[in-house]
Amino acid sequence: MYMGDTLLGLTSTMTNILGLLSLAELGITSAIVGVLYRYIYEDDREKIKDVISIFGYLYRIIGLIILAFGTIVSFFLPLIFKNENVSLLEIYLCFLTFLSTALIGYFISYRQTLFIADQKEYIVTIYTNIAMTVKQVVQIVILIIFHGSYIEWLLIELIFGISYGLIINLKVTRSYTWLKTSFKRGKSVIKEYGHLFKTMKQLIPHKIGAFVLFQTDNILIFAFSSLNLVTVYTNYLIIASRCSSFITSAFTGNIASIGNLIAEGKLESVRKLFSEYNAMFFFFGGIISVCLLYLTEPFIILWLGEEYLLEKTAFYLLIVNTYIIITRNAVGFFIGGFVIYKDVWAPIAEALINLVTSVIFGYLWGITGVLLGTTISQLCIIVVWKPYFLYKECLKQSVFQYWKVVIKYILYLFAVTVIIHLIVNSGLLFIYSNFFYWFINAIIIFLLSSIIYGTLMLLTDRGTKELSKRIHSIIVAKKKKVIK
Repeated sequence: MYMGDTLLGLTSTMTNILGLLSLAELGITSAIVGVLYRYIYEDDREKIKDVISIFGYLYRIIGLIILAFGTIVSFFLPLIFKNENVSLLEIYLCFLTFLSTALIGYFISYRQTLFIADQKEYIVTIYTNIAMTVKQVVQIVILIIFHGSYIEWLLIELIFGISYGLIINLKVTRSYTWLKTSFKRGKSVIKEYGHLFKTMKQLIPHKIGAFVLFQTDNILIFAFSSLNLVTVYTNYLIIASRCSSFITSAFTGNIASIGNLIAEGKLESVRKLFSEYNAMFFFFGGIISVCLLYLTEPFIILWLGEEYLLEKTAFYLLIVNTYIIITRNAVGFFIGGFVIYKDVWAPIAEALINLVTSVIFGYLWGITGVLLGTTISQLCIIVVWKPYFLYKECLKQSVFQYWKVVIKYILYLFAVTVIIHLIVNSGLLFIYSNFFYWFINAIIIFLLSSIIYGTLMLLTDRGTKELSKRIHSIIVAKKKKVIK
């Protein structure tokens, strides 16, 4: 509202354009984390220092490549945004701000990867969330109270980006006082770690596929419409992505513990743990999808007005895509734990399906067509292929065991949605006249859907029962610890 639809659309589109440059990373982080699992498990500090040094050396090269390509892209910015009512100064400052904050990770804060591999990603999450929250509060204050400009908003973005990089790097230094690394060391020992590059080569297509899946929608929507529609979509996407990223980031740190369990070679324990994770993510995915379905539009109306509502079909597709993104985590976590990425054709196929269908359907139906293309590509690869790959290559079981459980989860979710729909349309909830009533309705919908869905899963699903036992044992252990 204060920045304007065009500037919000510019920010979102620019972020996605710069996401294209991040393809130069080529999956190095995932490969490094996968290798670190073993060395951390063995407490081999010299190997850890070698790997982090290699990481820093490679990231310096990648950072320079991104800087070079970013410079080239900057020459074409006036052509890309020639039909938009945005000044060249704002366009270039936006580009340089997000390019600079992206480069911080390659030159300064790359060592935070050790936290991820060492089951301490919560530290990164806490620092990231605090920095993001404070930054956004300051930006809001500048815009609303002091009537600041977009340029001042960008300046705050840059200051916080640099500050975060320096602070998280300092935290790594204090947490691992023995971690002495250097670019020179990385360059000298890189030939001794040839297995790293084998994993990286397998990860390159996966990196490209992930970019096409998550970064091209805004660019295509802009291509087939305008920055204003990008803004409308981005408002919805912010809500949906915050929900999905909150769930994902809350448990991403557990990938290291999964990797450690796999390293122990206890396959039956790995299978049992997977069933628990699968139940957990389908539960959260279902609850979030129901809440998004019945709470997003009232929130948008209260926040921005009815003119910012997204067309219904596009909205439903966004929810489906969010549901897939959340529920895919269990399969993705365990494939990452096994560090098996040899299905290099899969992300290539996913990217091609996504691009072709999104372009064709986007030309025909606009934003709805673009989102439909994303849905189709996810269904083909993420929903169908990835579970089969995990069960065949890693869990050594028939994938039909997975589908029997998943179909049950989906049927339960359908029943929950019907019940919540009846309640919403019965007049029992408050009218969405202000944010207070919206908040009360949100609590009611969340609690009812959680209780109904959770009860159905708990009564009939083994993975959910095992998960509840694990949660209960953790709570009991913490109570005993507090008493002592």
